[in-house]
Amino acid sequence: MLHLPTPDERRLIERHIGDDPHRLALSIKSTPTVDRDFVVRQIAGLQTLQRKVPQWAEAGVTCPPHLPLEQCSSQAAAEHKATLVGGTTLVDLTGGLGIDFAFMLRRFEQGTYVEQQPALCEMARHNFELLHIGHAEIVCADACEYARAPWTADCIYIDPARRNSAGSKTVLLADCSPDIAALAPQLLLKAPTVMAKLSPMLDISMALRQLPSTAEVHVVSVGNECKELLFVMKAGHSGEPEIVCTDISRHGTSRFRFTQSGEAQAAVAIGLPGAFIYEPNASVLKAGAYKSVAHAYGLTKLNVNSHLYTSERPVGDFPGRVFRTQAVFATNRREIREHLSDIGQANIATRNFPMSVAELRRRLKLGDGGPDYIFATTDSANRHILIRCRRLEPQNSCNENCRD
Repeated sequence: MLHLPTPDERRLIERHIGDDPHRLALSIKSTPTVDRDFVVRQIAGLQTLQRKVPQWAEAGVTCPPHLPLEQCSSQAAAEHKATLVGGTTLVDLTGGLGIDFAFMLRRFEQGTYVEQQPALCEMARHNFELLHIGHAEIVCADACEYARAPWTADCIYIDPARRNSAGSKTVLLADCSPDIAALAPQLLLKAPTVMAKLSPMLDISMALRQLPSTAEVHVVSVGNECKELLFVMKAGHSGEPEIVCTDISRHGTSRFRFTQSGEAQAAVAIGLPGAFIYEPNASVLKAGAYKSVAHAYGLTKLNVNSHLYTSERPVGDFPGRVFRTQAVFATNRREIREHLSDIGQANIATRNFPMSVAELRRRLKLGDGGPDYIFATTDSANRHILIRCRRLEPQNSCNENCRD
């Protein structure tokens, strides 16, 4: 049965919402009207939601145990999903906490939330009322069993569990529950669009071979950290899917589109560092658009395996970070002393370089932070080099960068 906060528990939660839950567990005592463990879990959960889904935290929803919160989408990622689909009916076969479902449902007239855990179903029913989500049906059922029932929808959303019975994370489709590769043909008979959220660690090419109806792959990063892969499957689709790399940040949303065949055929110049250095965002790198991004923006690659790019003039709307080069030098002591003696700290990154960041930082004797950036990489002549540069401030924007 769902535990809802008593008035005393609600007051404790509101009073201590900013406190350390671990310390709080030592100071709060259980009473007939206060369940200490519940209060501490709610405070910890709401603190997580304040970071990930502020709209839900503000509404004061009831939080589940840690694992569903760890696995749930952020508000930014959920809002992005809602831009990819729409129609009359939505069915979410793996409801969980319901964050993706709630945000996607804004684009549909009605929806069905399916979840096999009764406690999460009760929690969703309570939270949806708090959030004024009135056009949702809640069904407690196993996804595969429910998929065999007689119903249809405009869109099916599924987020397979990516942990095994021991609680360890899994990546392969066959190790997820349910197995989306086995279930997809059945789902595409019920809805023209099926969107599956998969692990950001998944091999995209291998997954495409297992999901041949995929029309689009969305590689989504939030704050330059790859968070999820979205495989959008279409009934009757055949042919090569488009891969869309999306990065969501406080400066706006950038997108880069390409195909794997275009990547294979793209011709890219290799050359020495110029006046500007470009580092693609996490979604572009995860998608493997190494040549496509250079071709689309007319950039030169520093090395076949370095995935850093350069130009003599800046290009706009690049899907990643842009830096102005200050110095390019070798890794010997004399040149390091010549070009770095005036600073005591820097942001260091290694790309196709034989040392780790920690090892290089010790060698350079530099602290972390400050306005200076140092890229340690390998150039077009296969020499190990250091590039000292300053980042150009990004402009607030929402850009759509299409493949050439």
